[in-house]
Amino acid sequence: MRAEEEERLRKLVAAGEQVNAERLYQELTGDPSESGLRQALAVSDVRRLLASGQRIEAIKIYREAFACSLIEAQKEVQALAGKRPTPPSPAHPLTSGKGMPLVILVACLALMIIAALALRLFVPDEGDDTAPIPPPVQSEQAE
Repeated sequence: MRAEEEERLRKLVAAGEQVNAERLYQELTGDPSESGLRQALAVSDVRRLLASGQRIEAIKIYREAFACSLIEAQKEVQALAGKRPTPPSPAHPLTSGKGMPLVILVACLALMIIAALALRLFVPDEGDDTAPIPPPVQSEQAE
């Protein structure tokens, strides 16, 4: 949409002639949606705000016009600014959702080994021959 066409639309909206503004918008763009005009003007406002350094206000305008979440609005405003959002840092495979079963498996195995060692050390087997044999008791009668 050219600047002159946008200015005509803005004047119609400011004058309270919303229906005429929507008709003109539909003629210019071929977009039959009712929200198209509002969103097109919002995108224009967002670009203007970004050019003047008002990023937060641009995000607010975008959210109101497109009824989206804050994160979605931030991404779209960054795209309109020509800045790509920085990709999230890759999660460590052992602590991310996909590596978590491996962590749980290793932890369970470690606990089982510790439990087996503790049983071996502190609970003697029934047939354990390594238990110390008490010394024979000497009777006093033999003297």
